[in-house]
Amino acid sequence: MESKTLISDKIQVKFQEHLNYLNKLYPYEESPFHKLSTSYKRMAEAIKEIPRLLSDGLSELFASQKQEILNHFSEDIKFLISSGNLRELDDSEIESILNFLGDLLDSVYTMVIRKTSNDIHNYLKWTPELGNSGENLIKSCELFYRELLEEIAKAKAERDLYKERAESTESLDVIVTGKYKILELLERDGKSLKPVEIASKLNLSEVTVRKYIKELIEEGLIIKNNKTRPYTYSLGDPNWRERLRKKERSL
Repeated sequence: MESKTLISDKIQVKFQEHLNYLNKLYPYEESPFHKLSTSYKRMAEAIKEIPRLLSDGLSELFASQKQEILNHFSEDIKFLISSGNLRELDDSEIESILNFLGDLLDSVYTMVIRKTSNDIHNYLKWTPELGNSGENLIKSCELFYRELLEEIAKAKAERDLYKERAESTESLDVIVTGKYKILELLERDGKSLKPVEIASKLNLSEVTVRKYIKELIEEGLIIKNNKTRPYTYSLGDPNWRERLRKKERSL
């Protein structure tokens, strides 16, 4: 329970850090959602005179503005990265952000058009609720935008935590067992050893040691010294721990 609490607290701290950064980088008042919603409010106030044109105009506006918004957003991200104000993002991360923004724009556009259609219908029925539609949309768009930033911040916080845990696991030393104890011994002694010496130090039979040596030579992990009698063996790969670690991960 205590471990889960610590992890939860750590995610919360990272979440707040990311959220503060996103709010600073993308203030709602400068977002396309705020501009769209406030524009809609002004158009909704004129709907008593142009109900049909408003709905058509919104559809045309959204169709023409979506790609432009995405292009500007992409350029802003690249500028922030090049200026050092934003960490380096690979192409797949940028593409994911743009896809997410495109989907969000589609949702907002659909919501705006649906709301417009409902308002036009209400107008034709002479309902008095039309006047509040603009304010309600502005609040809905702002809430939607805030929730979006929170979801992004949460995803980034979880990603950071998983990355840290993965790096921590990666840094753990490989567990050395069986025949690989010979490598550890050769590394520690720093010199070539005879099979009988290895058997004595590891408390193994010489038959077992010779079997292990044969397998380790085939794996390229130790070297046989043919100039001595009896033969001695030395470490063949100083990076043998990393090789074992990769072997463990592939299993």
